[in-house]
Amino acid sequence: MNYYSFNKTTLWLNIVGALVSYVLFAVELYTSAAQHTSYTSSLVFIFLAVNCTFRIFSWYRINRKKKSGLSEEALAKEERRQGMIDSIFSNATGVLVMLALTVHFIIRNTPVAFIVFCAVCTLCFVGILVLSIQNLKRIDRQ
Repeated sequence: MNYYSFNKTTLWLNIVGALVSYVLFAVELYTSAAQHTSYTSSLVFIFLAVNCTFRIFSWYRINRKKKSGLSEEALAKEERRQGMIDSIFSNATGVLVMLALTVHFIIRNTPVAFIVFCAVCTLCFVGILVLSIQNLKRIDRQ
């Protein structure tokens, strides 16, 4: 996340996104329970809600460090590191969302080609996640 462009508007959009995702999770969970169907589709919304919530806390963490009087160099390093952590968290959320969708489509007897496509997308997110973790390790060594 680029904190120079992460302003109050983006913060409020993340707050609204989290609230909407939590509400959709609750509705989907209630509907699944009432109809005695699979709960896997509700996982997508909780993963998205947690991702938005994590971004909100990340913004507050960096904002608090800005106000604490860190030097420009230390603040830039901390913002870069936090951006990598947010990227890792978002990529992990992508893996979980695609995995939940793949399982959901398997349960719903969706055509195999679509399930394979979702599984390949999941593997791509895993690859991106591994690369992001390696980048964070490289940043921490510097």
